[in-house]
Amino acid sequence: MSKNRPFDLKKLDFEKIRREKRRKLLRYSFPACAVILLVAIKLTSFPLLSLAARAAYKNGDNSQASFRLSPVYAVNLFESYKVFFNDGNALYKQARYDSAEKQFRQALQKAPKTHECPVRINLALSIEARADTLASEKRYDQAIIRYDEANAVLHDGEDSCGVQFASQTVDANNDDGKTAIFIEQRIRQKLAQIKQLRNGDQDISVTNPGDKEKVDAGSTDSKLKELDKRFIDAYNEQRKSQERNQHLEDYKDATPDHTRRNW
Repeated sequence: MSKNRPFDLKKLDFEKIRREKRRKLLRYSFPACAVILLVAIKLTSFPLLSLAARAAYKNGDNSQASFRLSPVYAVNLFESYKVFFNDGNALYKQARYDSAEKQFRQALQKAPKTHECPVRINLALSIEARADTLASEKRYDQAIIRYDEANAVLHDGEDSCGVQFASQTVDANNDDGKTAIFIEQRIRQKLAQIKQLRNGDQDISVTNPGDKEKVDAGSTDSKLKELDKRFIDAYNEQRKSQERNQHLEDYKDATPDHTRRNW
């Protein structure tokens, strides 16, 4: 029969026990620490980077604005659509419409329904700008496809923009909805003109087919610019009467530039 011996505290490795406790504490607290770290990065880095990008954007240095936004993609996990949206604006200002379109499409995938309308507006504008280029190059079929795509982007957002394009219905206080209707109308007018140009229905009297081709090439761009200018003038008058200051604040010289700043 074995004898009961008193418990020998000297045989306990207290240092080992403390190490094990520290390991457990670190293991269980790591997820919480990671979340806190991400929040800290969000609260400190994102505003600073966004302010730097905004300053470059205001100074007209759009390429620098895009560069300063690039690190934000990694840290802005909570409102990532804003990063794509802002970068799309900067790219649009640089006339890099294809790249801007890609960023706006990314923003549209990530944007909540309540913030979807401005993204759709700017996406439609980037597609429209590319279509204008195709039309000025007499690539009418491709331009028509792109104009249709731009309008489809707007029509798919009727609910988020709070509009009915068929009946031109929009709430009086819905500025985004009014802008969407304005752009949709302009694109439809451009479509009609481009289809006329493609089908040879212009009112141009020339005897030499070669001369007609020269007139077509020179007139397409001017017709689009004239159409843009008419819409711009009408829209600016509407803005003055309603004392609004939303999209189009920098829209001049018939250059498509409705992009909103969402810094």
